[in-house]
Amino acid sequence: LPPAADVHERHRLRVVEGGGSDAERHERRLAARQNGQMRQNPSFALDDLTEIRRIVREHPWATLVSATSTGLQVSHYPVVLEGDDLTIVSHVGRPDDAIHELGEHDVVVILQGPHGYVSPGWYDAQPAVPTWNFITVHLHGRPELLSAEENLRVLADLVDVFEAPLPEPRSMNG
Repeated sequence: LPPAADVHERHRLRVVEGGGSDAERHERRLAARQNGQMRQNPSFALDDLTEIRRIVREHPWATLVSATSTGLQVSHYPVVLEGDDLTIVSHVGRPDDAIHELGEHDVVVILQGPHGYVSPGWYDAQPAVPTWNFITVHLHGRPELLSAEENLRVLADLVDVFEAPLPEPRSMNG
C-alpha cells in the first residue's frame, strides 16, 4: 500500500435532501424545479430518509454530473453511505477531480434503483400507452476534499463494503 499522501484524492459529497424539516425539503424541491432540475411528480415523491438510504445501499453505482466551466461532465463511481444522513463517499481519482472541478460547485449524484417496462396489457383492456416504472435518487451537494488519512480510511471502507459478500473477502487493513 502506498503512503497515504500518494493515494488518489477522494471526495465526500455532503447532500441536502435528507436534512431539515419536511417544509425545508419541500422548499428545496421547489427550488430544484425552478432551476431546471428533474421534474418532480408529487404523487411519487419519496421523503423517507430510511427508504432513500436503503436504495443507495442496494444500488451503489452512481452517476456524478457536474456543470463545469467547460460544460457538463459525467462520470460513474461506486458510493457508500457515511453517517446517519445522506452523506456519500467514493474514490475519485485526481484526473476526475480536475475534470469535474470538484469542490468548486455543487454536483448532482444519480443512483438508479429498480426499473422496468410496464405494458398497457397489464393494466388496461382498452388501447393505452405503456409506461416505465423506476426509482431514482438524486443527491445534490458540494464535494469536500478529505485529508490524506481520511482518504485512506474511505478507500478501505469502500473495499470492505464491496468485498464483504464475497466468499473470501479481502481487506486493505489486513
